Amino acid sequence: MLKASEFENVLSILPEKIRLCFENLPADILGSVTEIRIRKDKPVMFYGGFGAVFAVNSGSVSRLFSQRCLFADKEDIEQIIARASGYSLYSHFDELANGFITLNGGHRIGIGATAVKNGESFRDIESLNIRLARSHKRCADFICSEIFKNGLCSFLIAGPPGSGKTTILRAIAVTLSENPKYGYPRVTLADERFELSECVSAGELKCCDVIKGYTKERAFETALRSLCPDIVISDELSFKDALITEKMLDCGVFAGVSVHASNIEDLYEKEGIGHLVKDGKFKKTVILEGKNTPGKVKEII
Repeated sequence: MLKASEFENVLSILPEKIRLCFENLPADILGSVTEIRIRKDKPVMFYGGFGAVFAVNSGSVSRLFSQRCLFADKEDIEQIIARASGYSLYSHFDELANGFITLNGGHRIGIGATAVKNGESFRDIESLNIRLARSHKRCADFICSEIFKNGLCSFLIAGPPGSGKTTILRAIAVTLSENPKYGYPRVTLADERFELSECVSAGELKCCDVIKGYTKERAFETALRSLCPDIVISDELSFKDALITEKMLDCGVFAGVSVHASNIEDLYEKEGIGHLVKDGKFKKTVILEGKNTPGKVKEII
C-alpha cells in the first residue's frame, strides 16, 4: 500500500491544512488517489479509483459536501505556485504559460486561470489540479508481450484523460531498457513536460536517451539527426505533431505515442492522427478503459 511519504515532492508544496489532510487519508483512498483539486474559495477534493471525496477540516474526508469541508483560498494557491516554482515564476514561464508546472517526480500541476494576450500569459489563477505520478514498473509486461510479440514496432496508447497513458508509456520505456527479451533497443524518450522520465532511476532507463523540455517537433528532429534511435517514445500526440511523426516513421524509426481518445472511432476522427491510424502506421493500438481504472486495457487492436 502506498504511503503519503512517497509523494514528498507534493507534500512539500502544500499548505499545512491541506498537507495534513492528505497525510491522514484512509489507506484505501491514499492507495488510489490520482488528483488533488484545489479551487479558490471552494472545497479541496481528492479524486481516484474510489470516485471523489471532500477534504474535511478535521483532517478526514467526506463523500458529501458540508460546511465542515476544507476550503482553499487565494493565499493557498499562491503558496503552492510559489513553492512549486522554487519561488522563481520567471524560470518556469514557458510551462506556466502552457497551463501547467511539473514537480520533481513527474507530478504535474494543471492551472486554471484567465488568459492574457491571446493565451501568451495568464492572470488570476482560480484552480489547480495536482496529478500524482506513480511508478508501476511491471504494469507494461502484458502490453509489451502483446505489442512486441513479433519484434519492435510502432504503437499507440489511447484513452481518456486520467486513464494511465503516461504511466503505461513510462513503464514500456523501462521494460525495453531492462528486459533482454527485447534486445535492448536504442530508445529515445521525448519528455516534453518532464513527466515520462520521472519516477524512475537512470539505471532503469539504461538503454534510453532522454530529451527533456523540447517540443515534439524539435525532439523528433533531434533524435533523427543525432541519436539514431530504433524507437522514439513520447506522450500526448496532437494533430500538429502528426506530420513530424509521419516523417519519422517514413525514415524507418518506430514511434510509441499516446493520444486522447476513448475508442478506435475517436482516433479515426482526429485530425492528422486519424490518417496515420487508418494507414496502418501504428502496428498496434492499445485502448485503455478510463479514469476510474487507470492502466487497465480495454482492447489491443
